[in-house]
Amino acid sequence: MGGKLEKAKIIPIDPVLGVPLPGSLTVMFNPSELKVTKQNKYVENRLPRPGFRHLKTALFCDDKNETCSFKLFFDTYDTPLPEAEKENVTKYTKKVLDLMAVKDLVRIVMPPKKCTFAWGSFQFQGYIQQVSQTFTKFTSQGTPVRAILEVTMIADDINILKGVTDLAQTAIDAGKNIIETGKTIATSVKQGDSLATIASKTLGSSESWRDVAESNNIVNPRIVEGVNLLIKK
Repeated sequence: MGGKLEKAKIIPIDPVLGVPLPGSLTVMFNPSELKVTKQNKYVENRLPRPGFRHLKTALFCDDKNETCSFKLFFDTYDTPLPEAEKENVTKYTKKVLDLMAVKDLVRIVMPPKKCTFAWGSFQFQGYIQQVSQTFTKFTSQGTPVRAILEVTMIADDINILKGVTDLAQTAIDAGKNIIETGKTIATSVKQGDSLATIASKTLGSSESWRDVAESNNIVNPRIVEGVNLLIKK
């Protein structure tokens, strides 16, 4: 005899302690497949060679966080209830969508909710980045009773900060050019700055200019005055 079918779960995770929180969501039907994607970004780099044509090489620019994609099927139609009493399937799909919420009831921006997709020995921890919801069946009263959610999660090593877009502006308002929050430095480019001078001020060495470029996906080294930069320490 085969073992009991184990259903996949989406488990909320405490962002500070990293431990599971109450309120895990067990899927109605297991996905038929999982897709995990890892991507590196490269740009063309031309090395000058006296007397020869430039040598073209690939220059590593950035590594993208892993993503995990899967489809979840929800069905409230196939039940003994009469059609007029079928449950609205959004009662269950909303639980997944709520894991994307980044604002509380008083419209204060909150950090994204970390969670783990767990199915047997497979586990993927991160944030739900995108959900596409398709309703495939309705009752005669117009109640949606079947839905497919296409879910994409992004791994949790992404650098996410509360109010991260305001960090550099906060520094300017405070009369500073550089502020530090956790493992990230925020700075605003001033007249005469270069990647090397910014690296020297923020990371302690002008030779770390590549780290500044990689943290901000900078390909053209001619940075513009007033641009806000976020730099990983």
